[in-house]
Amino acid sequence: MMGFFEINIMIAFLFDSDDESLSSFYGLDCIRPILQYLEDKDLILESHILRGDLLPHVLCRKINKIKKDEKIFMTELGFDHNFYKLIIAELIDSMSSVWNTLNIDRFLDKIINGVIYTIAFDKLDKEMAEEIDTFLKSKVFYLGALAVDAGNPLHHNLFNMLVDGLYYKNNQLHCLVRLDEDIETVKDVAEIYKENNDINILETNNFDYYALKREELSERGRVSLYRIENKIKTHHYEKIAEHLINNQDVYEEFSFAVDRDQKIQFYCEEKKLREYLLNVDHKEGASKAKFFIELLDIKNEDWEYLADQVNNAMRFAKIKNITFTPHGVKYTARIKIIGRNLKEAILTTAWIIDNSKVPRLVTVIPGEKKDIAEFEDIETINRICEQDLVGNEKFERIYELAHNAGLKAIDKLIPTPMFLNGYSPIFQGMCGFAWIHILSARTPFVKWLKINNIGRKHYNKGWVINVNIEPDNQKYWDWQSIEPKEAYANEFAKVLKLNGIECIADSRLD
Repeated sequence: MMGFFEINIMIAFLFDSDDESLSSFYGLDCIRPILQYLEDKDLILESHILRGDLLPHVLCRKINKIKKDEKIFMTELGFDHNFYKLIIAELIDSMSSVWNTLNIDRFLDKIINGVIYTIAFDKLDKEMAEEIDTFLKSKVFYLGALAVDAGNPLHHNLFNMLVDGLYYKNNQLHCLVRLDEDIETVKDVAEIYKENNDINILETNNFDYYALKREELSERGRVSLYRIENKIKTHHYEKIAEHLINNQDVYEEFSFAVDRDQKIQFYCEEKKLREYLLNVDHKEGASKAKFFIELLDIKNEDWEYLADQVNNAMRFAKIKNITFTPHGVKYTARIKIIGRNLKEAILTTAWIIDNSKVPRLVTVIPGEKKDIAEFEDIETINRICEQDLVGNEKFERIYELAHNAGLKAIDKLIPTPMFLNGYSPIFQGMCGFAWIHILSARTPFVKWLKINNIGRKHYNKGWVINVNIEPDNQKYWDWQSIEPKEAYANEFAKVLKLNGIECIADSRLD
């Protein structure tokens, strides 16, 4: 545990709002003894008092559907359960880096199965925080106190949801009255908070709202940020929905659903690629074919390579220009691909999503060299073997491409934490094994694998390559974690299939 703070920082006092001793107005029941204690002790304190339920689930909402017509704009939200598990695990684990008086097992039970009410003072010193905490321990509904780490993005986002409206100074409570509220009503409510003393009523324009300032990342905050950023997976349809929300004034009417369970395969028709985009004799497509040949060394026979480059790059696409037509949703997406010669290029791709829910490529417009800077943080990857390689060189290259794709899939991967009764959250996730099953052992590729002592014979038929990978940093997963093994196996198998080798990725829990 971090040493106790010596300066004024935000301290949150947490309460079990489901406790039977509390009324339906549990917020008032929780704050009243604190204010009475401050009055009785005549403590010198100047602080905002923020209140509200602790709402980690709000951070885990996902867009399911959006709709706009002349009457309404509607957003239907879903829930990311795996991300929620990470948020809870992060919150609990991050407490070890700050001062707190919480029973972690009790806190975990209440944050998952109940509602935790929070009263936070934006600045308390060491002595006062300890005094209030000691006093509150006599209350059965009190869970404990926590020093908020403003340098941790998770703490910042959670505790910034609390509602301001009370200010304590010179042993007097100042209460905000909003413009649409009756002052006498607010006075009545304020008197419930703190009896026998005058309440100073402040109107909105005289109230300086408090917001928890985002400080420089703390050491523990860097861990939280890394895990959270790399756990978030944004579905392609979600990007389209976000674009519509951010530009809703542009569109008079629309309806769009996000099917997050659907694994998107972007359809690049062979005919469109070979007879148009890569056809130097096509009346309209010749200039584009020239671009692909001269800049990227992608020829007509490389159409599958181009299709895979586009498909893979769409994971990082930047959505633009959405239109709704009787035939489906049309939009453009800017992407970065890599050529056969390892040179990179930007493409503006046009797509349509019809009733099949599959994005289908309409056309491609080559970008300019200066546009590369827009995608400098996005790494491109090749997954299809060069056509001029044969024999052992070809098989070695295929294995190299598959292995590199597998490693890319587990780069920065964050498993879903596992929870066991009586234990701290296990960030490495569930344990297990994964492998790639090549369906036929009678292929030249398997012969090459045998010669190089890679894999083993399947108990039924075919050949098996077991996934054995070591983590670079066991802070995020270890050699027993099943999720990175599955991710590696899936990408490895995908590359083999792209190169004409029939296989499946499989796994099991340990």
